Amino acid sequence: MILTPAVARGGDGAPPAPVEPSAAIAGTSTCPTPSAVWTEVTTLLPHDRLQERLRALASSSPLVDVTDGGATVRVVAAGRVREFREEARDCAYRARVAAVFAALTIDPAAIIAPPVPPVANAPAAPPVPTAPPPPPMPALVRIELGIAVDAGVNTSTTAVHAGGALRLAAGRGRLAFVAGVMPLLPADVSVGGVRLRQWRLPADVGVRGRATSATVEAYGELGIAVALLSERALDLARADSGTTVELGVRGAVGYRLATASRFAPFVALQAELVPFPPAILALPQGVAGHTPLLWIGATAGVSMGVQ
Repeated sequence: MILTPAVARGGDGAPPAPVEPSAAIAGTSTCPTPSAVWTEVTTLLPHDRLQERLRALASSSPLVDVTDGGATVRVVAAGRVREFREEARDCAYRARVAAVFAALTIDPAAIIAPPVPPVANAPAAPPVPTAPPPPPMPALVRIELGIAVDAGVNTSTTAVHAGGALRLAAGRGRLAFVAGVMPLLPADVSVGGVRLRQWRLPADVGVRGRATSATVEAYGELGIAVALLSERALDLARADSGTTVELGVRGAVGYRLATASRFAPFVALQAELVPFPPAILALPQGVAGHTPLLWIGATAGVSMGVQ
């Protein structure tokens, strides 16, 4: 079916008469109507280009014929047939699909491809999975404040101290710098038969290695420890006091609950080995013994993250 528009010409150089819609698109369809298809075609092709192509394809009958088949629409354009199913009878949508097919026939270079008509009872497209939000950035600095118990063990006696603990860990990676101090309350101990009141202030610096899961952070620490130790005899005639310094190696393991809050509870176990424990001098008796070779303790408290 090829279009033959009536072309009226004036004198030489007069512009050709425009092609009428009824001469280009016809048919008995009521959904969509030929005029609705024509309107959609004019939105797809520029007016001058459309008129030029219609005149080039001129024939004795309309170029495009549209037939409404109820649940289907049949479009014949320049001998090419396209039938598509559209049960909802959306006339505007039908007009757009028919117009794209017609435009492809009139000017194939102007249109890439017609839209795909909907398929009845087609399954819905699966939802596109969204990426989970990135995990929050770990704190650069963690300040830990807790209650501590520290026990010194040697061959003759055990010294148990209670007090507080303050630690600081700096670093976001698997390794962090760590430092802490643990002020302890005085405790009464017996060394070599001499009752002493002992006071201890340990401090340390070291490295913390950690592994974090969704619920908990586990860590281990290794470092150098120093402690200020003071004793005063309670039962001797001369209750002189003495102060000494302990040097040792400290290790610890701990767990911190991973929460979205800046604050999280933690618990840790620590041990300090003093290779050369200082001697305890009790006059007039002399050397009564030595400070413990091993200190073992535990800490529990709250950790605060600082960005």
